[in-house]
Amino acid sequence: MKNNIGLRTFQDDKLVVGKGYVYLPKEIIRDQYLTECLTGGKLSIMTEESGVLHDVYVDKLHLPYLKFPSTPDELGSLVIYITEVTHSQPIIVAILDKDEISYMEEDEWQIKKSYQGSVVEISGNAKNSLLHINVVSKQTNNPTFLVTVNGAGEKSGDMKIEIGRNLSIISDLLEVSSQKVSLYSRGEDSSSLFNLDNDSIEIDSEKILLNGGTNAMVLGTIFEDFFTKFITSLSQVTVNTSLGRMPLVEKKEIDRFKESIEDFLSTSVYVS
Repeated sequence: MKNNIGLRTFQDDKLVVGKGYVYLPKEIIRDQYLTECLTGGKLSIMTEESGVLHDVYVDKLHLPYLKFPSTPDELGSLVIYITEVTHSQPIIVAILDKDEISYMEEDEWQIKKSYQGSVVEISGNAKNSLLHINVVSKQTNNPTFLVTVNGAGEKSGDMKIEIGRNLSIISDLLEVSSQKVSLYSRGEDSSSLFNLDNDSIEIDSEKILLNGGTNAMVLGTIFEDFFTKFITSLSQVTVNTSLGRMPLVEKKEIDRFKESIEDFLSTSVYVS
């Protein structure tokens, strides 16, 4: 026996192929309704003939691009639907821009979602070799761009970024280019805490710990000045000998000490 569960004839407001708008039924809780639509892949549309179709199927490929209205008095995305003949089931097969203008070029694609002025967008242009990720928030002062890399182990997972030539990152706290990396502090002055370029690394902080160190670092220039004065004073010390008063340390040794002082000074690391 033929299974005829769900079979019904077309209603007057349902076409074989038609256009409609994503619609919020009245007397529903919007967030709850959207959750059901996005998980179940079914929603309501208002046809151009002002009829309302419920439980209209939409596949996962089109689902992320749909725009839902804020209230039942508004309309969302303009869609094209077809009606599956056997069960008279409408299915969304395309989404059309209702009132947005797209400036995409050949070999360009775009994924974009907006909510009350906030926008997240990923676009690419193969012709220009360009990938653009855009996050604009009107709802919070702390928008987030998050990349997570996890491996099978608890601490595994590597992230590798290769830049062919030029790199530029600019934010309130971090500025990166192919020539320089700068890290800024939070606060009114936003002073630079860290600078890295091709010639030097600059770190500005009240305390710097290397490998969790607890030993104080020696200030080379001050040490040089102190040791020079010490060697000079030592050269003036004399002792009684059978030949009379003689220097405690021979002059050639004093000269060797003075020449070796500069060997203590680094030519690449400087502290204050």
